[in-house]
Amino acid sequence: MGLMCELPTRRIAALLACCSLLLTSCATGRRMRTTVETPATHRQIYALADLHWPDALYYKPAGSVSDLDAYAAPLILQEVQPAGRIGRVRVDENGRPAVDAGTPTVYYGRSRCTLDGREYEQLIFLWFYAPSVEPEWSSSLPVQGIRITLDSEGLPFLWETMANDQPTRIIFASKRLETLARKQYGPPLPGRLHSLETAVASDGVASDAVASDGVASDAVASEPGAIVARVLEDGPLPMGPIVHLLRDGSIGTLTCRCMPSQVDNFVETLPYELASLQELADLGLRDLDWITDQQSAAVYLAFTLDVAQDLPLLSQLLRLPDDF
Repeated sequence: MGLMCELPTRRIAALLACCSLLLTSCATGRRMRTTVETPATHRQIYALADLHWPDALYYKPAGSVSDLDAYAAPLILQEVQPAGRIGRVRVDENGRPAVDAGTPTVYYGRSRCTLDGREYEQLIFLWFYAPSVEPEWSSSLPVQGIRITLDSEGLPFLWETMANDQPTRIIFASKRLETLARKQYGPPLPGRLHSLETAVASDGVASDAVASDGVASDAVASEPGAIVARVLEDGPLPMGPIVHLLRDGSIGTLTCRCMPSQVDNFVETLPYELASLQELADLGLRDLDWITDQQSAAVYLAFTLDVAQDLPLLSQLLRLPDDF
């Protein structure tokens, strides 16, 4: 009889212990969701991956230059009624730069970077805007662009926006790179959308202080970090991305040419010329103060091509897998 009474008592005690653990776990989960909630700015950037336009301007490369096939250059789609059109940089008789919208032009260059001790080739594409309404003369020009990092087979696996007004660096990644990161590190960290992304600290900026179990600590990184805005499907061949520009010239999202279109109709097709970044230097525009001030440092690095200054390194901003 004593044994019969003792068994239910033990079961009740075990049940209470389990409930206590579950309550503790739920409370911990609630605290974790509170401290690593996805920042509002990050949610806005993630959401741009789903943008859809009924109409857009369509810029496409007109041909190839040197050993850079035009197929590696971006296709550029811009929301209609843009604040400015892409053009060629020219200098007037007073040495002041301006953009000629009558000659759409994208400037390109090559550089190299080192990630985790391995060297990778990069392609840089920049373009400048002529305002739709002629403003008072300014010594600076609005600019946008992308930098593409290629793997050992010449296939793109990282795309960076070269200019944005966000405190974080906006990066796009290939599906195969995200797959490798997920295989090595597991699912995305709390508050993040992709496994490549580092932890989000309590104030919403990226942190590289991650415990061995993958949980973000309370430490805040000294650098703003980066956000992987989207994962792109892997194309069968090296190819330039499709860049979706918002009306103000900022990059909304990138897609692979193999992905479904997010624009219904192209109201105007504008072939653009490819020109070397050296052409800008040949115009005497070397001080870089002629570029709009509110830009990412990556734009300046595109001109110096000095990878030693490219800090923080991509390998510090992302959880790159060992095998890529």
